Amino acid sequence: MRSEHLGIGDRTFLINRLIQQAPIHTLIREFFKNSDENAALAPAGHKIVMIYPTIIEGTRKLTFFNTGIGMSDSELRRATDLSSSVNKLMSLDGNFGIGAKVSGLAASPDGIRYRSCKNGEVNEVTIGYDPDEKTYVRFAVQLRDGHAETIYNVTQVAIEEGKSISEDWTEVVLLGEDSSHDTVAEPIGKGNEVDRSFIATSIFRRFVNFSDEVQVKVDVSMTKGGGRGKPAGLGR
Repeated sequence: MRSEHLGIGDRTFLINRLIQQAPIHTLIREFFKNSDENAALAPAGHKIVMIYPTIIEGTRKLTFFNTGIGMSDSELRRATDLSSSVNKLMSLDGNFGIGAKVSGLAASPDGIRYRSCKNGEVNEVTIGYDPDEKTYVRFAVQLRDGHAETIYNVTQVAIEEGKSISEDWTEVVLLGEDSSHDTVAEPIGKGNEVDRSFIATSIFRRFVNFSDEVQVKVDVSMTKGGGRGKPAGLGR
């Protein structure tokens, strides 16, 4: 007789506890490592990681963008499960399949928004804490035709926002604790303001080298010197 695998008696309790006890100080390097690994899979000359603010309802939200192999709607669904990835090197969670999501949700329970472009189609999903469900979910959104989906096509929205669909990419936006949370100034929790260069420093101190040929660009609003408050002007 073979040994019997252990089961999970209360799956919701385990997920909630896993996220709520996760270390939040690791989230910058976790999300960056995922972006770096995915960008390494892009064609030569197109291996790019960008970190910048996305303005949502007037508030800055920390954003990680990378080229590389994108994900379809079904792949996004699998990639946003805990301890799951589409492929170790192809997914949002190319390093561990769990670290970025749990640390991100611990610091950003209001949501983590994922968009991914694959073969010219952009899909979106947002995961976060639902107080009605008392656990972490993929949030449902009601579409124009009246039905609700958790993963949905936003290709036209992405085009209108200036994103190209001629190559694959993935974008992750940390929404924080609520709509007023500036996750650029306070990435590890509302009220925990950090040094302006905290994000860049967290990356460059942790990673001496990036994947071969990957170009990393950090918005000037996250570096010391000129450009405070500017929304663009990336460079390493």
